[in-house]
Amino acid sequence: MHSPADRRPGPYHKLAAGAALALLIAIGATSDRPAVAQMSRSQFVPTFEYNNRIKGQLTKLDTLEHQKLWDEWINTYQGLIDDNPDGVMPREKDDQEFLDGLRYRLHATMGRLPAAVKTRYRAKFDNAARQLFAQALASGNGAQIREVYERYRYTASAPRALAWIADRALDDGNPEIARIAYSRLVAAGGASSTAWLRYALAAQGAGRTAEAKAALQHLAREGANDPVKLGGEQTTAGKAAQQLLAKLDSARAPADLWPNFGGPNGDRRMTGNASGPWRKVWEYSYPMPPAGQGNPGRRADVIMSGFGQAHSYNRFLTFPVVDRERVYLQSPYGMAALGLADGKPAWRDGERDGEEGGSSGRSFRGGSYYRPRNMPQGAPALDNGFLAVRAAPVGGGYGTGYLLSVRDARSGKDLWRRRPEFSREGEGPGVYFNLPALRDNTLFTGVASGSAGITEYRAVALEAGTGDPIWSTYLGGGSDSMAGLDGSPPVVRGGLVWIESSLHTLNALDIVTGEIRTIYRYAPRTRSPFNGMGEAMLSNEPISLIPGSGPIVFSSRWGDQVVAIDPSTCRLLWSAPKGGATTLVGVDAKGAYLCGPYEAATFELDTGLKRWARQSPGTKYDTGYAALVGDRFCWLVDGKLHALDPATGDIVSTVDLTANVGDSAGYTSILFVGPRLLVGTREKMIAFEPGG
Repeated sequence: MHSPADRRPGPYHKLAAGAALALLIAIGATSDRPAVAQMSRSQFVPTFEYNNRIKGQLTKLDTLEHQKLWDEWINTYQGLIDDNPDGVMPREKDDQEFLDGLRYRLHATMGRLPAAVKTRYRAKFDNAARQLFAQALASGNGAQIREVYERYRYTASAPRALAWIADRALDDGNPEIARIAYSRLVAAGGASSTAWLRYALAAQGAGRTAEAKAALQHLAREGANDPVKLGGEQTTAGKAAQQLLAKLDSARAPADLWPNFGGPNGDRRMTGNASGPWRKVWEYSYPMPPAGQGNPGRRADVIMSGFGQAHSYNRFLTFPVVDRERVYLQSPYGMAALGLADGKPAWRDGERDGEEGGSSGRSFRGGSYYRPRNMPQGAPALDNGFLAVRAAPVGGGYGTGYLLSVRDARSGKDLWRRRPEFSREGEGPGVYFNLPALRDNTLFTGVASGSAGITEYRAVALEAGTGDPIWSTYLGGGSDSMAGLDGSPPVVRGGLVWIESSLHTLNALDIVTGEIRTIYRYAPRTRSPFNGMGEAMLSNEPISLIPGSGPIVFSSRWGDQVVAIDPSTCRLLWSAPKGGATTLVGVDAKGAYLCGPYEAATFELDTGLKRWARQSPGTKYDTGYAALVGDRFCWLVDGKLHALDPATGDIVSTVDLTANVGDSAGYTSILFVGPRLLVGTREKMIAFEPGG
């Protein structure tokens, strides 16, 4: 666990700002080829936790291993582990796109060495690990216990620390973290029947039915007569396994739910019939501040305010989430829970506890209205009764940053709300960069902080119910200012958290500890100063990270490539120029589907070859965000819903929704869930159901 209190000093810890840019070392400067950033016309300069000292120690390790000088090798290995919790290293000499976590690579190296080396290591460091674990156990300090597991992976205390992490995660309602921790524990051998039973419970809670079944079958086979407790009752492992096997449920999330941006399966594939006809059943207009309070009186001007124009064709996108009864909607100025059947608010900002106001709960009448440079996207996350939201506050000035809050989904009441500088983990000034992701009782996001021309970034995992930190990982710095922008929601896949940073990187982190597995970095596109003057500014762009069930597909937000990454090996499968289709909107077994203001396209999932590209069928290019629906690619253009054959790009059917949508400042997103079609504009949300 990398918390600011027990690891690297703060952002400006060593160098004055003027000297920092000259002395910080990019990975590419140590290789034979130019760095990725240097091969682009962009002036972005990335910096990571890698330097000549680390490089020298790694070279020394290789020499010592070749000479079989194991005592000195062990000391050098442990020194690198201890001193560089967020260190990285080049994956390969000629690989300029990927960096691997230093600790990850070092642990993998130790893992392949002879057993005699591990025995020597334990003899030297078992005592230090035991003392740290005892200290952490006495205080209940989860960060220190994670430190035992991270620093002393091959000591006798590491399995005890991992078991503590797994037990605590399961008891605290974090079955996915518990599942990964227990899976590592049982894979190492020697796990108790109780550990196997809890592993099965964690897998079941995480929706991994096959994994839970396999654990229970192992338990019934190998430890049938061992005493265990189930539900507080003493029984045998065999009886407990049979009891749980009979209750296993393979469906974690019904298909008619849409709990987050990626949907229940993570690939943003929707069910339904796109061909219509459709009948409007309700609409909900977003609340707006009155004219004269930061609002010129023209709704479109307020919602579409922002400087970024060159590449951003959607200045505000809202992506609702849905449970069985409600639509949870984040508008430009607040949240609302609407009845799925009738659109009536169950609660909304400005009406809770007699309050007036927008997303921060302040009154529209209480001061100037905060209008960020680029409008953020509205993409709440819903899980386990929690509703997580990242939003710009009402009131204050341009330096107020973004709020992160978690609410009780049923009542709309805030459980907690904060900016990074007020977090309990002691983060410095900055903003929550990523739209939040929820997995059970864990929230994943990232914090960007900048000063004197340097933006630094760290990923964080928080307890969803309290906001308390689980882990925090520093991921480097860069020269681009990311103020007013938002990052894609992180995604969880195979024990890794994939998170887009403010440094033009996609990072894979260990879900249990936050340890860096790998960093993929790309060259940002060239940009021009606003109106030809001043600092060149980035414009906000739509979410473009979809994990699906195959490769991790990522359309770099401020770059020109769409890529597919193998989630198990973290290796690049393919990279392709996006062209006019810039934003990833869905993934199926055959292709990755992208759209832009003027073009839609499909890339073969296996090869990255562009299967087809189609120009927009509209005239005003008011496209919004497309969607995969059943066996169709759906594109809302100029008020008409076009259903395209995903194999060819040919238009199969068109439904004109203009009469029902009315005059709009622009379309933002479409969502098919159950029998409903939800159409978002920059002013309102409209619900349709099948019928003429």
